[in-house]
Amino acid sequence: MTTAESMIEQVLIERLSDNSYRIAVPSAVKGRKIEMVSSLSPDGVAGEPVSATVAVDAVELSGLTPAARHYFHMLLDGRPAGVAAHRHVPLQGTPNFRDFGGYRTHQGEFVRWGQLYRSGMLSALSPEDMQALGELGIRLVCDFRRDDERQKEPSKWLPEATPHTEHLPLAPGNQAHTLKALLGGNHMPDIRSEDVVAAMEAINREFVVDHCGVYGRLLKLVLESPGPLLIHCAAGKDRTGFGAAIILKALGVPEDAVMQDYLMTGQYLTLEKELRGLMRRYGLTVPEAVVEPIIQVRPQYLRAAFDLIDTEYGSFSTYLKEGLDFDESAQQALKAKLLKN
Repeated sequence: MTTAESMIEQVLIERLSDNSYRIAVPSAVKGRKIEMVSSLSPDGVAGEPVSATVAVDAVELSGLTPAARHYFHMLLDGRPAGVAAHRHVPLQGTPNFRDFGGYRTHQGEFVRWGQLYRSGMLSALSPEDMQALGELGIRLVCDFRRDDERQKEPSKWLPEATPHTEHLPLAPGNQAHTLKALLGGNHMPDIRSEDVVAAMEAINREFVVDHCGVYGRLLKLVLESPGPLLIHCAAGKDRTGFGAAIILKALGVPEDAVMQDYLMTGQYLTLEKELRGLMRRYGLTVPEAVVEPIIQVRPQYLRAAFDLIDTEYGSFSTYLKEGLDFDESAQQALKAKLLKN
């Protein structure tokens, strides 16, 4: 029988507009008493019940207060089942902006919603985008882009809602850096898609062994942040992807859920559009299939990093302590800050 604790992990939310959603519930709870309260806060239930017994597999809710985020506090048969939300924050100027809270840990707690965000660059935001970001209350931004990337594509924020930014520059994961490394002394026609895949795997291994200082600093910043935090790079894919994975694993989120979050980027970055931009930007004349792996997210990329952690450190816990200088007391403090029952 589906329990209140397990139901929340199976709820699927589709955002239809800024004030309407489609919420699908597990078939195992169809006909049981499911109550939802819509709220603009993940922590408080300041709202009105929007649905009672669900007699079908999904319900559509409309007429909610227009907002960047809605959170649905749910009960199953009168018992609290947790909070559900749509991860994606739809913005015109950066398609891969999303909340990576809400995941369940090995211990049965949940990562708090509305505290951890990830995205690509923020240089093409519309006024409406900036207003929506201002409503999220982000207090700290960790930007993995290099100085030349930031200068070329500066971030946009409302003046009254500009958060503090920490620059944590990483060359691996940058498309220009990757292409330069691939080219080396060879000619572009000699490059095969397998070479690009191998390079992407190598980049993720480089995150592990050569950039412990950056990712260790990231964890400390997450712990010290006075409020919601955003991590981002150019596409929100590689540098950000590994950073989000480190945070989630440090909180005790199972690896399959961490991988799920990593691969979600593929839902929001349009391969064709990104590929055309890459080919045009660097004047590439090779078949598109050759460079597609730079744009894609593949399980083997992040897996390469996890495997190296196991090889070099024996366990992720040891990697946190010895590689990232994030000891047991810091880990417990991070969990106390970002986890809830």
